[in-house]
Amino acid sequence: MSGPSERGSTPAADSSRIAEPVASGLKIAALLGVIVACLATLTVDGPRMRARLTALATADALEELAWLAGVREASAGPLAVELAVDAGPRWSLAALAEAVAASEDFEEDDSPHQLRLELIETPEALALQLHLWRAGWQLRTPEARRLHIAPWAAVLG
Repeated sequence: MSGPSERGSTPAADSSRIAEPVASGLKIAALLGVIVACLATLTVDGPRMRARLTALATADALEELAWLAGVREASAGPLAVELAVDAGPRWSLAALAEAVAASEDFEEDDSPHQLRLELIETPEALALQLHLWRAGWQLRTPEARRLHIAPWAAVLG
């Protein structure tokens, strides 16, 4: 039988020779992943992505507003609201309409109730808040929804 000294290597030395190429291969794969993610951010349709994120955040805010207004406890069905945008880009009205159409608590129709969206947009983030208005009174979500836009987070996070 031959021992480790006769072969000239130990099991630890063999495993380190195997581990070095694997580690360098993983580093190359990670670097390629970051490069692909950075290139993908150049092709992302920014306005469409922002509109979709706004609709999702608005849907979440609508649930909170329905709870605050007691719409869910009323058995009369969804509350009819007119849609308005207090502040924000033009596409934000379409995002609000999409969220209201998906809601079980609100529906877009002629009504003395107005559902107003306030949207503040920067290149890196969005902040939105909903207001339910009628004849001089206002009910709004207590906290604004904040969305940080970071497509690279999926790779580095």
